[in-house]
Amino acid sequence: MTRRHRSWLALALALSLVGGCKKETTLAAYDPVVSGIENHGGVEKLKKASAFSAAFQMEMLGAKIRGKLKHKAGAMRLEYVIPYGDRVIQTTAQGQCWQERGQVIIPCDKPTLDHASRLAGLLEASWFFPLKERKDRTVKLAPAQHNGKEVDGLTILAGGDALGTLLYDRVSARVVGLKMQTTLMGRAGELVGDFSKFEKACGEEIATKHSYSFDGKPYLTLTIEGILCEPLEDGLFAQPPQVKQGLVKLKHKGTSNLACTKIKGPLTGVDAALGRVRDYLAKHEVPIVGAPFLVHHRGPPQVKNPAGYVTDVCLSVSKKVWVMDKSLWKGEFTLYDDEGDEVLAAFGIGDPAKNTPELARLLAEGAKIRKRPRNKEPLVQILYLHRDDIPADQQVSEMHAVLQ
Repeated sequence: MTRRHRSWLALALALSLVGGCKKETTLAAYDPVVSGIENHGGVEKLKKASAFSAAFQMEMLGAKIRGKLKHKAGAMRLEYVIPYGDRVIQTTAQGQCWQERGQVIIPCDKPTLDHASRLAGLLEASWFFPLKERKDRTVKLAPAQHNGKEVDGLTILAGGDALGTLLYDRVSARVVGLKMQTTLMGRAGELVGDFSKFEKACGEEIATKHSYSFDGKPYLTLTIEGILCEPLEDGLFAQPPQVKQGLVKLKHKGTSNLACTKIKGPLTGVDAALGRVRDYLAKHEVPIVGAPFLVHHRGPPQVKNPAGYVTDVCLSVSKKVWVMDKSLWKGEFTLYDDEGDEVLAAFGIGDPAKNTPELARLLAEGAKIRKRPRNKEPLVQILYLHRDDIPADQQVSEMHAVLQ
């Protein structure tokens, strides 16, 4: 995973429910927290309504997913399946941001974690009762605009630091949107949310459509349906343990589109090669959509000496690269289509340069045990946690062998 990796984890979205002074004032003059609680039946009713399950559809930067979600005030868990691939679970909450892809746990990098925590805190406040119960939360009130209409801007502060601003329509007693300064995809800017299609569920009106823009450009749309109000255990939002070293299992993998450059010799050259691919993609405005890959054309276990390795070092990209000018993918930079298939997968924790021969050995042994020899396709290795903020001894990779 690269520093510029775009992940659904960058969203860190929870669902909002409820949703004019001429100058900034204090809650002594008008208390929107009290108004919000009273207009929605009190603290206990809001607490009950804030815990639910539902189906969701999400579209972000052209990518679409469907699945199920679990929601509590300030926390959300998304569950979905990649076509012919892994089951994915991703959770965001205050102080938490991680993804479980198959067996691998992928924590957010620090900028994404900071974004997720602040947004989760802001959305928790949209249920109002945490503002009454949490002593570390304060509110500043000022007029704001939303869709050409004047609303109350409720800036939520945690320990004196602003999380962002909720947009509260006191006429309908609903939170109808939010604004926050944040960092996404390596850029600082303003995230603006619009909440609409309020539907009766769990005894309240819940916004079932959420549209977000970032720096004035459409970013994400989330819709939910089939809301089921039910108590949810805190354990659903707790990060599970990392995959165990040496796990070998049969699985189906999805198709990946890879932009690559070739290296010869030891895998100590992977980082420099990834940098070249990343720079090339940035130059041609090709977004990176997933973790780095290694395609082992010549490698372990057949090749014992690392000096004889021949490896494609790749980054995951959109399938749209296949319709770009073919001249972009000749010479140093090429495209590789890693097709979805049943594979034998081996998981390892540690520096890939040291761990790769062991994973190749485990796959060879696993194929022999299952009496299914490998076909001629190269071993492919996903470097899930190949990031600057992850120590080498904690990096996780998954190697695939296609069996006959």
